[in-house]
Amino acid sequence: MNQPLMFHNYTSLQTIGKENFLRGSFFGTYDLDVDFGKGVTRNISYYSVSWEKKLGEDKSWAFHHFLRTSDKYPSLKLALKSDTAGGKFGYGTRGMTKDLTISPDFEVIFTLNLLKGGGANSQFNLLEMRSCWRNDVLRCEGNSRIDVNRYFRMILSPNTTALCSPTNLKACPPYHITRGGSPPIYRNDTANFPYEAYHSYCAPSNAEHLQELYHLCDPYSNPMPQEIIKILPHPVWESYGFPKKQGDGWIGDSRKWKLKAGQLAFTLPFYQDPGTVPIDRSWDSIGVGTEVFMNPDQVVDGLSVTLIS
Repeated sequence: MNQPLMFHNYTSLQTIGKENFLRGSFFGTYDLDVDFGKGVTRNISYYSVSWEKKLGEDKSWAFHHFLRTSDKYPSLKLALKSDTAGGKFGYGTRGMTKDLTISPDFEVIFTLNLLKGGGANSQFNLLEMRSCWRNDVLRCEGNSRIDVNRYFRMILSPNTTALCSPTNLKACPPYHITRGGSPPIYRNDTANFPYEAYHSYCAPSNAEHLQELYHLCDPYSNPMPQEIIKILPHPVWESYGFPKKQGDGWIGDSRKWKLKAGQLAFTLPFYQDPGTVPIDRSWDSIGVGTEVFMNPDQVVDGLSVTLIS
């Protein structure tokens, strides 16, 4: 897949009437032969992100996202992320987050207003978090053989239903931990395990002590082994500030979210080798955004006013 065209309007001070704003944007396309002089027509991939901050009042930044897929590029992703300065990659990086966010002691606060959702084959992540640790719970060192990227995603799209079920246990994590810290509820406990709270789970390909049944994460979508837990709106997440039912916070239901993300991420059943002590889970990337899968000419249009702490 080729790199996209990208045009950048650097952040600048703009005065409208008596009010001062910081504003900037970038936009582009993956269709390299497009003529922007003819406008952005149907069946041309397009993405744009604009941001502004009103000076003298609020410290919030307002971001507006727009994404369109095309026949040539039916699967695209656009997300707003706050990363740490290091990023845990093998090359120099920098980001908006100065310090690692460590579970359970942080919240994520933002306002989200969605205008269009991207069609049936899209997944809008109310929250996506990334960390990296080895299966023996040591910190990642840049070794693509033993390091594991860990992801947690809350899917907001109401058309997305759970793959995890009593008849498809390999799509479920091995167990569920309640907020009260009660003993684990194992996925074969059909009377108590919250199957509809989990969209899917995939295990790291280099894990040596997985419970049968299991599904390994795609080895081709990431340069390192990865583990992904995807959850859905459900009452078990309500006490953490997350949506309790499908449709909460979707199109026409703009909300300010105050997510106890650090507490929730602390309880999620990520894999570690037997006999190892629980790790202090630090997260180097926190974001909100969408993925569209194999669905041309779809539009995702959303506005988020974001504060991440």
